[in-house]
Amino acid sequence: MVKSIVVSDEITLGKAVFGVLKVLQNRTFDVVNIHSAHRDVFNVLEEASLAGTFHIVDTMVVIPLKPRRKLCLDTKEKPVVTFVSDRQICIVRIVSKRDILTKVILVNRKIPEGDDTDAV
Repeated sequence: MVKSIVVSDEITLGKAVFGVLKVLQNRTFDVVNIHSAHRDVFNVLEEASLAGTFHIVDTMVVIPLKPRRKLCLDTKEKPVVTFVSDRQICIVRIVSKRDILTKVILVNRKIPEGDDTDAV
């Protein structure tokens, strides 16, 4: 199921965003961020979930997450969104000449029906 989308315009941005939303809808997931310029530095957001609807700011789509985070995709940065499987997404974007940010999203579990605390 490996499928990659290079986000370079509004059409590919829409495809990537809706693909990400389809995988993450009604699920909890972990987000691992790895910066290439920072040796051995990465952070993990555990048990995140979608928090409401996405919104558009100029050339960027912002997808809000619980707790207090967001996923951003911007056509200016030309990120590559790879759907590795139905449980793993990899987003790679160039932050600067020295730094590449790799964001790996690992889907954990489906949110139980009627659980309003994590509802989208």
